[in-house]
This record gives sequence, structure tokens and C-alpha cells, in this order.
Amino acid sequence: MSIFVTSFTTAAAFLANVVSNIIAIQCFGIFAALAIAANLAMMVTIMPAIVVVSEAYSACAYCPCSASTFGAIFRIPKEVYSWMAARYKNVFHTAIPIVIRRAWRFCIAIGLAIGLAALVIVFYRPALKPPTTQEFQLFNKDNLLEKWDLDFKNRFPAEIAYANKQQRIVVTILFGFKATDPGNRLNPDDKTKSLSRDAIFNVDHNETVDWLRTFCNSIEKAPFKGSRSQVVSCIVSNYDMYLFVVNFACSMVYRMTPSTNKTLWYTKRDRFVTRCSGRTEMDLLSSCVEWLHQQRLMHRLIKPFISQRVRIFRTGSPVYNKKSNDSFIFGYRLDVLTNLSYSLSYEDMHTNYDIMSSFMKTQLKSAPDGLRSGFFSGNHFFEFYDLQHSLVTGTMTSVGLSVVLSFLVLLITVRNVLITIYAMLTIVLSIACTVASIVLMGWKLNIVESITIMLAVGMSIDFTIHYSVVYQLSRETTSADRTRKSIERVGSSVAAGAGTTFCAGAAVLNCSVDPYRKLGVFLVLVIVFSWVYATFFFLSLCHAIGPVNDVCQIPSPITLIRPRKQRSGVALS
Repeated sequence: MSIFVTSFTTAAAFLANVVSNIIAIQCFGIFAALAIAANLAMMVTIMPAIVVVSEAYSACAYCPCSASTFGAIFRIPKEVYSWMAARYKNVFHTAIPIVIRRAWRFCIAIGLAIGLAALVIVFYRPALKPPTTQEFQLFNKDNLLEKWDLDFKNRFPAEIAYANKQQRIVVTILFGFKATDPGNRLNPDDKTKSLSRDAIFNVDHNETVDWLRTFCNSIEKAPFKGSRSQVVSCIVSNYDMYLFVVNFACSMVYRMTPSTNKTLWYTKRDRFVTRCSGRTEMDLLSSCVEWLHQQRLMHRLIKPFISQRVRIFRTGSPVYNKKSNDSFIFGYRLDVLTNLSYSLSYEDMHTNYDIMSSFMKTQLKSAPDGLRSGFFSGNHFFEFYDLQHSLVTGTMTSVGLSVVLSFLVLLITVRNVLITIYAMLTIVLSIACTVASIVLMGWKLNIVESITIMLAVGMSIDFTIHYSVVYQLSRETTSADRTRKSIERVGSSVAAGAGTTFCAGAAVLNCSVDPYRKLGVFLVLVIVFSWVYATFFFLSLCHAIGPVNDVCQIPSPITLIRPRKQRSGVALS
């Protein structure tokens, strides 16, 4: 039963990673859950057959009446196994039960104190922080390839000046599109670059034009707008001047002759005249403007109406469908140079993002239906912040969801409230100690660290669940006897599993590749803390508080069905 419970809880913990916004973490969670499911299938099918064959062969090889040379070879390993079994028996049948029986108060107090201190380290100070550099460290600090980014770069004045140079954030505001990602969320190589159009966006409505005028005026008065730039790109908002420019262009089109390619010009002119003939003013706004932008004449026509002292940052424009000859305006784009400084600091960029987000939310409350889907994009300025924010929020969300799913699975299988609470408390404290250790080691919350933290949930569950299942299935009448039986029955197997994983992690501690080395450090830490907390803290709680008999036990659905059948059988008789 413990194999099923540990497999289900660990798989559920890994599947919780699908809530992350980072595709690599999502794929890793799905892969880990499928690997655990495959391991469970092999454990319940192939492993029993191997054990049966092994026992049959061992009985023949170790038979005293067999004097074969092949059987004699295995006598030395058998003696070693007998010696190790005796040592195991002394440790798990005598030493650890005595420690728990005599020092359970000390184990609980120390476990709670260290766990609470670890929670303070993780969430308060120094806290688990996102990365502050965009360079991904691939090798150890002693590697020559990494010394440039870690040491040498800060010794060159040009690099220092470039790093300290304040870059102003450019914000692009889009209307007529939905802020959705059409790409495949489980394919890191999917580079789909397209926007979903908002079908109800229509720039020909007077209400839309009036609101855009108000919106542009709000940007002019916004505190984040750069002082040396003026938004002259609200073409639709300057509607009166814009219609005048369009009418002026329609009347002057026959007089304008480029210096080259007259045939192409007249062809485009005829198309322009065809589009402009028989149209209303709003039709001119959606057709002639497109032609003016295609011919790059808009700036030449508007320039006389703009003061030469005003610095033009960019010219926003309506968005058209390049794949269609239709002159329908799909959306509107507006670029704004802000006075917000770009930084690699998560706190500073989070403040900048909140300023823009609160401004957009306030403005969109009064927007017409076709403009409420508007959103802003920081181009490449918010890319690193997006990664930082996804790591901070996604990691904590995945860990919390993993703990909740593990709690539900354990509660359904064990069906005891107290044991489930003890197990979850043990798991949370062991995870906190593991994460606090890597925080004190100076690790930042990058992708590798995020994956290791999510691994901590799945790996910290195993040992505690083994003890909890055996404790619940024990037929002893006291909590002390149940605790002793739990150690005697699965203590050695839990220690063996911890030892093998510990050795696997210790084997890569000297690896020159930094992610592998960090994975080894993580395996060592999570195994040590999870085994210590499961063996001493969890079993001390069970020894001190219980439960015994049917205390806080949830009745099985089968036991609820059987009395009904018995009562129905008695009634029929």
C-alpha cells in the first residue's frame, strides 16, 4: 500500500507544476509524473517476479547440502549480509526507538524551532530572491569562461558605464487585439508570432474616437511620460486635423508626382482615387489613411502643423492586415517613451509594471466595449522581469498546490486526519529547511533552482508516507508500540532508500557543470532533512499524541455499504 500512496502523492506533486508559466518547468513536471507512473507499473508487475526468481535461486545456492563451487562463491556475500543485518537490527530495533521514547520532547521542539527559523529565512530575511543577472551560469565559478561575467566584467570602465546607463522604458499600447498567447504551451520551440484580433473593435464609431482622444490626453498628463517627448501619434484622437489632412491629400494627389517610377505611381494613384471616391468621411479615415501610410506621406503632411520645438518620439498608426487588400483597420498602436528606468532588479521593475498596469486598468474602466481589451507591452524591457515574476509566483504556487494535492491523496488513502496533519507538517518543515539551506548558500531563484524546489516536494513525501502507512496499519494498541513497529518494519528500507539517493547526489558534487552540481547539492540536502524529519520529528509526534484505535479515523465507504446490505438481508429474511 505504501508504494501506491507514495507514487500517487509524488506524481500529484509533480503534476502541480503545470500551473507554472514557464514551459520548461511544465514539461519537467509532466515528465516526472509519467516516470513515476511507469516506475509504479514496473514495481507491481516485474519486480515481484524478479524477487520470486531470486529467492528460488538463493535457496538453491545457499543450500547446506550443495557443495558446488558456484554455491560456495555466494557464502561470503551472505556472511556480509548477515553482519549488516545485525547492525541494522541494532540501529532500527533498539537505538532509534530508545531515542524517540526518551527524547521525543527534544525532537519535537528542535524540529519546530529549526523549521520555523527556516521559514523566516525563506520568506523574510534574507529571503529567496529572483536572479539579478541575465547571464545563465553554466560552469562553476572557477571556470575561466565564467570569470568574465562574475569578476572581470566589473573591472572595465566601459562595461561599468554601460551597466550603469539608465535606459528609458518604451511602452507600446495596443487596441483591437486580445492579450492571449496562441502558441503551444508544451512546446518550447513554438515561435508563433500572432495576435488574436478583437472582433468588436471598430474605429469608425464616434464613441471610440472620443475615448481615444481622452486616452491620449491622459497619457500627456501621466506622471510616467517622458518630459522630452510628446505624444503626437494619436492620429485618431486629433480627428479634426486628421480629416483636414486626408481631404488635403485627396485634393493634392493629382498634383503630386514622384521623381521615379511614374507608372507605379499612377497605378497606386488610381487605386487611391478608386478607394476615395464615393466614400464618407469615416470611410476616408479607414482607407485613405492606409494609403498615406503606405506611401510614407503622413509625416510629411502633418509636419507643418507641428511645432519644430516639439520632439517627436514615434508615430503611432492604425494597424492593417497586410495579407488582405481590404482597408479595414484591425487595431491601433501607440508608442510612449516613459521616464521609467530599466533595471535588472525585480523590485524596481515590479514597481514600474504596477504603475503602467494601474494606469491602464483605470483608463479601461470607462472604455467602450471595443477598447476594453487594450493592453500594454514593454517590448524587450519586461522580458527578464516576466521570467523573474513567473519564477517567484509560479514556484510558490506550484509548491503550495503540490502540498495540497499530497494532503488530499494521503487523507484519502490513510483516512486519518491526525496522521495526515502530522505528515504535512513534517513535509512542509523539511522543505523549508532545504530551501533555507540553498538561500544561505547564496542561490537565486533561477530555472534550475525552481525545478529543484519543486522536486523537494515530491522527494520529501516518500519517507513520511512509508512511516504513516505502517503506523496506521499496525494492530498495536498504544502509540508507543505503533511507533516502534513502524521503525522496525520500514526503518531499514527507508534508510536504504535515503542512502542510495544521498550517494547519487554526492557523486556529482565535484561536477564542473553548475546545474549538475546544484542538483547534487539539492539531493543531499533534501534527503538528509526529509529522513531526519520523517524518522525523528514525525515519529515523535505519533509517539506523543497518537492516534490509536479509531481516533480521527474517516470510515471507509465499504464499511458504510456493508451494514446496509446486512440490514436489508435481515429485513428480507
